[in-house]
Amino acid sequence: MDAPDIEMNLETAIPMGLIVNEFVSNSMKHGFPDKNTGEITICLDTMNDKMRLKMQDNGVGFDKGTTKAKTFGLELIKIMSTQLNAKLSVNSVGHTKFVLVF
Repeated sequence: MDAPDIEMNLETAIPMGLIVNEFVSNSMKHGFPDKNTGEITICLDTMNDKMRLKMQDNGVGFDKGTTKAKTFGLELIKIMSTQLNAKLSVNSVGHTKFVLVF
């Protein structure tokens, strides 16, 4: 985990915490299906009065169509991203990487 000391209000901290929790839970459950060891990286930084949250694992990734699926975990991440007025980008080729800028 790489994150500087950043103060934020509860309207930002709660959805961000839920997003991180969902990403980590999904990575552990789906990213490493054979219970092999893996790595989950979470970075939070600021840039030009915006925050950037990067979450990545080195697991198996998922099919491109999965991001359009109505799974609870992905829907929760999308809803919380909208609540933060964040731009969400997803890359899942050979790993899973979510980047939110808000």
